[in-house]
Amino acid sequence: MKIADIANIYQGITLSRIKNHKGETEKCLIYSFVDSEENYIDIPKDENLRAEIPFTKGDIVLLNLTSHRASIIQDGEEGMVIPSTFIVLEPQRYINPYYLEWYLNDDRDFYKNLQIIKQGSIIQTIPIQSFREIKINLPPIKVQEKIGNVSKMIKQSRNLFEEKEKLLKDMLIYINQEGIRYDK
Repeated sequence: MKIADIANIYQGITLSRIKNHKGETEKCLIYSFVDSEENYIDIPKDENLRAEIPFTKGDIVLLNLTSHRASIIQDGEEGMVIPSTFIVLEPQRYINPYYLEWYLNDDRDFYKNLQIIKQGSIIQTIPIQSFREIKINLPPIKVQEKIGNVSKMIKQSRNLFEEKEKLLKDMLIYINQEGIRYDK
């Protein structure tokens, strides 16, 4: 079985195609893996033009074309414009999206196949047509759900740890500032 058999696969949109639009627009967030400052783009209000723009929605998995890392869309990330730096995978009902995310990030066979199809000497990218042809062996849905749930718990644990670390660093800065203020 090929990846194209288990998911609808397409690429995000080239942002310059949206920026060149003339007419009535509204601001929309651009999706990114990195929690940096929010980037917005003006998108057309016309429903026919909007239909050509891929937006984030629940249970889709995005694979970054340059970092080669996958992520499932989380709560609060719906409705963002997906740029062309991502491959979009809309899993069919017989594949668990959390399993698919784990598979794309951590399966050794997939990693080997990905190394074979990458192109470019400095920045290696993934040709979408070659990506669709990668073979995948799916375990039964119950096994996928178990793997997906454990992977989801690991990700949540990692996120909580990072949040805790940020709060502790903020506390150190606050204590330092208070100490300097009282020392004067």
